[in-house]
Formats: sequence, structure tokens, C-alpha cells
Amino acid sequence: RFQNNLPFYHIDTGYFGNVKRKVWHRITYNGFQNTNTFIPRDNQRLSQQLLSYFGQDIQMPLEKKINSFTPGKKILICPPSKKVMGFFQQPSPQEWTEKVIKELRQYTDRPIEVRLKPSRTERQTVKNMKDALKDDIHCLVTYNSIAALEALINGKPAITLGENCASSLCNTSLNDIENLNKPSRGEVIKLLAHLSYGQFTKKEMTNGVAWRILN
Repeated sequence: RFQNNLPFYHIDTGYFGNVKRKVWHRITYNGFQNTNTFIPRDNQRLSQQLLSYFGQDIQMPLEKKINSFTPGKKILICPPSKKVMGFFQQPSPQEWTEKVIKELRQYTDRPIEVRLKPSRTERQTVKNMKDALKDDIHCLVTYNSIAALEALINGKPAITLGENCASSLCNTSLNDIENLNKPSRGEVIKLLAHLSYGQFTKKEMTNGVAWRILN
């Protein structure tokens, strides 16, 4: 599309709701993540999609499932993959990370940790993002990883430096590291509800539900 200016639909792992296996798959038109303006949505699909993420406690209100923001000391950097950086004509993940750390040091002396993307098996077990975010984290920094959205769900601010579904609620400049946006639970739920209408099961992709919603 970028070379020939052709429209396209992109299918990838869902924004949230996948824990043990990939049930939800995001579909975006002319992009890799949904960065469109919020469309007011009900919470019907959101409640269904969050079951696997938060467990089967369907009686818990949505507001209670979104953590309130908690302070921390460390900055967690989540570099993108080599494939992603190559596509967007960015430096290698290592070079990108070094550049980010160098710039951050102009604005803060906070401890910095780097989290390379674990394998899917590791992400499901010993190296899941929820646990990483609990480790005294002040802010998550990434390029286009959906880890930014997971940070918001778990009560941590994020800085996104590339095309990202969570950018509307995140800071987008490293010089904001000590002045971070902390959206309300309601704002996070509004974003999640919006995104829930952009991710689908395989059944929904074959029976026409996805096509009807996307159009």
C-alpha cells in the first residue's frame, strides 16, 4: 500500500483478551493499529473480550477491572521487534533503545529497565506484562507495542513513539516523562470499548460479523 497507494486490511493479534491462546484478532483498514477517533460504543463486546484477561468474575463492574494509577520509580522500555522497525524504516531495536535511553537521561535520573519481547510461551507464564508492570514501574515507553494499552489497563502511564492504539491516552514525547497523562478509568474503558469493535474471533471473520462492523 505504501509503495502503490492501495487500500488494505491488516490482521494481527488482538489488542487484549488473549491469554492462553489467540482468540481475538484485530483488523485495521489502511493501518496496523486502530488510531481512529473514538466512536462511542457500548460495553457488550468489551465485557466478553475481557473475561479471559480478568477471569470469570462477570459480576465485577468494568471500572473495578481497570486499575487506578499507582506511582513507581522505574521506567520500563519495551523495544519493538526488528521486523516492525524495519517496516517503519527505523533503526534496529538495539539502536532505538540506546537512543531512547540517551534522550531520557536529559530529563530524568530514574532507573531504567529494558524488556525485550519474550516468546509467546514466556509471555503467558513467567514473563507476563502484568507482573512486569507491578515491579515499581513509573512509566512504560514503547514504539507501537500494545504493551502501552496493557499499561493503561494496569494503572501505569505510557509513552508511545510510533503508531499506537493507545496514543490518544498516552504521552508521545520523552520530555514528558515527569509530567505524564493519567487518564481516568472511564477514559480507559471508553478506549477499550472502541477497540473491542475492531477485534474479532475467527468465527466472526467467517460469518460476516467482522465485515459488517468494520464497514
